[in-house]
Amino acid sequence: MPDSVPALQALQGIVVESPGIRVDSARQVSWRIRAIRPVAGVLRFVAPAQAIEKVILAGLGPRYFSERRVGSALDLVWYPAEARLLPGDVDWIEVRYPAASVHALGLDLHWLIWLLALSMASALLLKRRFGVSF
Repeated sequence: MPDSVPALQALQGIVVESPGIRVDSARQVSWRIRAIRPVAGVLRFVAPAQAIEKVILAGLGPRYFSERRVGSALDLVWYPAEARLLPGDVDWIEVRYPAASVHALGLDLHWLIWLLALSMASALLLKRRFGVSF
């Protein structure tokens, strides 16, 4: 894919809001996409030499997914949810998702903050029960 921009084929429920734009010295192509309803499926990137697919999930509740599909065996350790890309012009495909937040006690905080707070509160409440002193 040296000069041409691949075509992005989105499934129903995903709107492609911008054409593919080359950035980063022509090695990266970016699109802006948006889910208009809950959807699970595959985005398809079609280039003259090959077509590549990437799983996408939107609004379906808590589920395991991978933001990135990679070609490197080493990177596969960090992103194991999808099969490796075949050797070629594409090193990886990434779909960036907005950060998940949880609304509780009148606050919208990242889920990891809630997990940390609940873990610490549980440890403090149960410290005497298990004979641990801090």
